Amino acid sequence: GSCTYAPADVLGCTDSKATNYNPLATKDDGSCTYAPADVLGCTDSKATNYNPLATKDDDSCTYRLGLEIMKAQPTSEVVSAGGSTLFMVKVRNNGDLTLSSLQMKVMIYDWGVLVPGNSFSLKPGQSKTLTSNIEVPSDIASGDYLAEVIISNDQIHEVAYRQLVVN
Repeated sequence: GSCTYAPADVLGCTDSKATNYNPLATKDDGSCTYAPADVLGCTDSKATNYNPLATKDDDSCTYRLGLEIMKAQPTSEVVSAGGSTLFMVKVRNNGDLTLSSLQMKVMIYDWGVLVPGNSFSLKPGQSKTLTSNIEVPSDIASGDYLAEVIISNDQIHEVAYRQLVVN
C-alpha cells in the first residue's frame, strides 16, 4: 500500500502586521517582530521642546522669542519748544525665530505725540539701529517729559523709557 502523510507544518510568523510575516507559514512559532510605534513629538533640534526620542513630528514645536532694546537715546536729552531731537534705537533679536512686521513707535503722552516707524524684520542674532525724529510742539511748557519707545509686532512687545527735558 501507499501511505499518505499530512504535510509538515511550516514554522514562522503568521501575523500579517509583523515585519517578518511569512505567508507560507502554517504554524506560528512566536518569532514575530514589529516595527516600533511612532513616538510623536517635536523633531526640530532648535525648538525649546525638542524631543530626541521622537520619530514623527506632531507640529508641537515651540520656539523662544526674544527682542532686546539695547539702546534708546535721543541725540539731545535737552530740547527747546518748537525744536526737535532724533531718537536712535538699537534692537537685537535674541530669540530663535525671525521676527517679521516689527514696528518702532515713540510716544510722548504729555505732548499727545505718537511717531510711528516703518515695518522691519530681524533674523535671529541680528541687530538694527533705527531712528525717529521727534518734533517738540511749540506750545509745550518747560519741564521733564517721559518718552516711551515701543518695538512690537503681533508676537512680541518691548518698551524702553527715556526722559526728555524741555528748557
